[in-house]
Amino acid sequence: MRKKIDKLISHDSGVRLDAYLTKHFTGYSRSFFQNMIGRGYVRVDGVERERSFRLSAGQLVEIKWPIEAGVRDEGSGVRMDGNWDFEKAILFEDNEVLVLNKPSGLVVHPAGTSWLNHPRAALMESRPSLVGYLLKLRPKIIQRKVPRMGVVHRLDAETSGVMVVAKTAPAYNSLMNQFKLRQVKKVYRAVVKGAVKNDQGLLEIPLGRKPHGRKIEVMGSGKEAVTGYRVVKRSSAATLLEVFPKTGRTHQIRVHLSTMGHPVVGDHLYGKKNEASGVPRMLLHAYQLEFDCPRTGKRVRFKAVVPTDFKKAWNFIKSE
Repeated sequence: MRKKIDKLISHDSGVRLDAYLTKHFTGYSRSFFQNMIGRGYVRVDGVERERSFRLSAGQLVEIKWPIEAGVRDEGSGVRMDGNWDFEKAILFEDNEVLVLNKPSGLVVHPAGTSWLNHPRAALMESRPSLVGYLLKLRPKIIQRKVPRMGVVHRLDAETSGVMVVAKTAPAYNSLMNQFKLRQVKKVYRAVVKGAVKNDQGLLEIPLGRKPHGRKIEVMGSGKEAVTGYRVVKRSSAATLLEVFPKTGRTHQIRVHLSTMGHPVVGDHLYGKKNEASGVPRMLLHAYQLEFDCPRTGKRVRFKAVVPTDFKKAWNFIKSE
């Protein structure tokens, strides 16, 4: 746990504060220090400054490393913001893999690359992450030098559902290869706007991102992206779908369904920004994950029960 204060004397003039810190502390990303500056952990000559502040030679830069946050033990179980019990979220665990039910609202890992070079940076972020939990509660993963803290795939922060984490390097390599060869079968549940006409369908729409762009877009020159779907239930206002992504592009399901004219309810990036009060978050849930067990080679399948907030939102929308 890092608690010390580092004091640096600037020898350069005109350098941005965030760029100066990134250069001095190698391995930490610029976004990490922008976060630190914004939270008041950095001072110049005793004064908090903006990340864009230009330093002068001879100025004193102080960085007070925060106490590691994100995970705390409250006696009855480790919780994030008092509402998630990591151990109870585990669906399966052995020496090779950890399968869990990620809650909506939990990011898989912090933005930037600091956590890759300095894993404990994940515990200094203002927002808890799955990587932070793994670092604190499954330290053998980092002790075994498993790449990316065992993270072999991701879910968006608002997406809930089943995830698998590798606990050893051989398991990591096995799972990464299965994802690459599209041998992992994924099934999602999604509530989308409007009544989907066809009972089932297959969307084959290439996707890409413009340079420095945030949103994923339909692009003729983009990467292959294939998504299957099946209608589970319909109402006049919305449809409950089972979705089968054949490829694993960023935001693939969200963009494909939006392009079809039926964005995921609660998706403020690719859908409608203002939803009804009965919709607490984006209604997308990773329901099932199937892969070959790295240890035995046997095919295994895990399901994450659709959470209560998802069910309540669907019932609310149906009754509108």
